[in-house]
Amino acid sequence: MSVATENSSDVAIADGAGQQNRRFLGSFACTTMGFAGLILIAIFSYGTIQTGDFKLVWPWLTGQRLVFKPTQIELGTVEGEKWIETEVYVINLSKTPVKILGSQKSCGCIGVGEFPVEIPANTTHSLKIRYATLNKPGTFEHFVKYFMHVACFLGTNCSTIS
Repeated sequence: MSVATENSSDVAIADGAGQQNRRFLGSFACTTMGFAGLILIAIFSYGTIQTGDFKLVWPWLTGQRLVFKPTQIELGTVEGEKWIETEVYVINLSKTPVKILGSQKSCGCIGVGEFPVEIPANTTHSLKIRYATLNKPGTFEHFVKYFMHVACFLGTNCSTIS
């Protein structure tokens, strides 16, 4: 039974059926959200087991199979001409090996290791980068791009051309 008030858009429920429906919908929503939370916990737990690091779960879930850390290297203030050596870690999140075939450098002042390099499945590999600082003041940016051969992921069929 409903009772109309002064404002025709406001309708109050006089019997208890509406309150029971609201309670049911509230408990259903809580149950559904709890179940969804458990599924998310299970997915992230499985991803942590697969990648070995909770921080790598999101890249793994979004389909990234190679992760480079760090992606940017800050050298800070460098006085004079020096060789600075640093490392970049390549994390292979896939179940197949990845072969880095070579690299492209933005400057002849950058030295990289020997290629090809094969990174086994579910492992981390260190790539050395050497940078020769020039005796020029100011800020600068350089890059290194790596080229790789990646075997089939996730059981897909690979085509070969011969």
